[in-house]
Amino acid sequence: MAEYGELRGVVMPYKDPIKRLEYARAYNKNWYLKNTEEKRQYYLKNKQHIKGLYDKQKLRRHYNNHKHNLLKYGITIEEYNELLERQNHVCAICMGKETRTLGGTLCRLSVDHQHGNGKIRGLLCVKCNAAVAFLGDNPELVMRVLSYLEGK
Repeated sequence: MAEYGELRGVVMPYKDPIKRLEYARAYNKNWYLKNTEEKRQYYLKNKQHIKGLYDKQKLRRHYNNHKHNLLKYGITIEEYNELLERQNHVCAICMGKETRTLGGTLCRLSVDHQHGNGKIRGLLCVKCNAAVAFLGDNPELVMRVLSYLEGK
């Protein structure tokens, strides 16, 4: 069956994906060039509101990432909070509180797990979590780092 427009000898630009993309790019570029000053004025007038929306979106994304990570490890938010209570709201390694912030809000401790079986070991701050990740869950390497730090 013939495509719409082929009967009149014209292939519509939105039927071909490449032509549609070219058309959209040209249209968007033209619109941007015509409306640059209006966009700038709108931004200057609504700067605080726009930044507030951006901060809310960042926090929402952080919260949703946290929920997704908990699902990835197979625990609920209640189980996470229970583990947090057992650790007195501090990192399991350095015994410090999380210092990383996102949008002015303190981030949560990261869930640490064994990569072989997925068993949860505890909650770590971002620095300790990165250190464990860089050492690759290798106890032998941890012992070499320890002896290096002690100067042996």
